[in-house]
This record gives sequence, C-alpha cells and structure tokens, in this order.
Amino acid sequence: MARIREVVRGVDPALPITALSPLGDELGEALSQERVLARVSGLIALMATVLAATGVFAIISQLVTARTRDFGIRTALGASAGHIVGHVLRGVLVPAALGLVAGAGLYWLACAGSKRGSSRSGRSIPSRSGRPRSRC
Repeated sequence: MARIREVVRGVDPALPITALSPLGDELGEALSQERVLARVSGLIALMATVLAATGVFAIISQLVTARTRDFGIRTALGASAGHIVGHVLRGVLVPAALGLVAGAGLYWLACAGSKRGSSRSGRSIPSRSGRPRSRC
C-alpha cells in the first residue's frame, strides 16, 4: 500500500488519498448482498426440488397402491416382476416426458419473445460488446 501512495504522490502530490484497500476486499463488500440473495435463492430452489421429489414419490406410491390388485392378477397370470415394473415406469415416465416437452416448448416461446433485446421492463440488457442481449 505504501508503494501505491508513493506512486500517486509522484503523479499529483495534491491528490488526497483517503483510504486504500485491496480490490478483493472492495468486491467482497460490494457483492455481499448478492451473495446472500444467491444463497437464499439456492436454499429455496433446494426446498422446491425436495418438495417436487416428494410429490413425485407420493404420486408413484399412490399409483402402485391403487393398482396392487391389478399387479397381483398380472403376476398370477405369469407376468414377471420386470414387466410389472416396466408397466409402472411407463405410466409415470410418459406424463413426465410430456410435461418436459411442454415446459421446454414454453421456455423456447418465452425466450423467442425476449430475443428482441429487451427485458420485461422494456429496457435493453447490455452485453460486454455493448449490443443488447436477452435473458435466455
């Protein structure tokens, strides 16, 4: 820090030097709110993921419980355990795949609408090159 003070005084002795601190400290201070917000957002996302996984488990559990008699009849008629598991997975994965395709399509439509270079507020989002960019 003393070397920096000497260089600044060498350039302009009248220039007041009030406080010097490393860039890392300044960035840490400036970004502390963003870090807290990112951690809280991550925690909320984790909770949402756990809740969604619990919901999927509950739906599969209810599906299997409701069809236990059907699975027993299929087993008695000679269906293997793999066939029954495959039947359950098809019943779950087909709607999940349809939801994934629908969600990806809606995301694509939302991004195609925002590719015009404006945010929801109507202001351009600058990129490093200075050209507007979308959030997608």
